[in-house]
Amino acid sequence: MTEELREIKIEEVQKNNNENDEKTCWIIMNGKVYDVTQFIDEHPGGGESILEYAGIDATEAFNDIGHSSDAIEMTKEYLIGKLVDQPEIVAQAKKEEPKTKKTCSECFKNFAECSVVRNIAIPTAIGIAAYLVYSQIIKSRN
Repeated sequence: MTEELREIKIEEVQKNNNENDEKTCWIIMNGKVYDVTQFIDEHPGGGESILEYAGIDATEAFNDIGHSSDAIEMTKEYLIGKLVDQPEIVAQAKKEEPKTKKTCSECFKNFAECSVVRNIAIPTAIGIAAYLVYSQIIKSRN
C-alpha cells in the first residue's frame, strides 16, 4: 500500500529556498516536491547545482542531465509531497520523463555502447594490434 503524498503549495516550496533560518532546500521535479537539504553536500555534481534551483522547479535541468536509473531511484528518499497549485508545472511534468544514463551492466546488452568499451578497451586493442603488426614488420626486416 502506498502512502498518500502531502499536497504542497508553491509558496511553501519557495520559502524553503536555503535562505530561510533553517537553511532548508526544497526543489520541484516533475510536479513533486523534494527536500534535498541533506543531499546538497553529497551531490556528485556539487551542491551549487542543487542550490541554483532551491525553492523552484528543477524539472528541466534534472531531466536534461541524464541521470542514472540509480540516481532517479534515489530521489524517492527525498520526496515529501506533490505540488498542487501550479497546473502548468504539473501538466509539464506529466509530459517529461527523466533521461537516464546507461550503467555498464545495462551496456552489456549492447556491448559497443558502453563508455568503458568505447573509450578504453577498443583504443587499447587497436594500440596492441598496431604494436604487434609493427613488431612483426621490424622482425621480418632483420
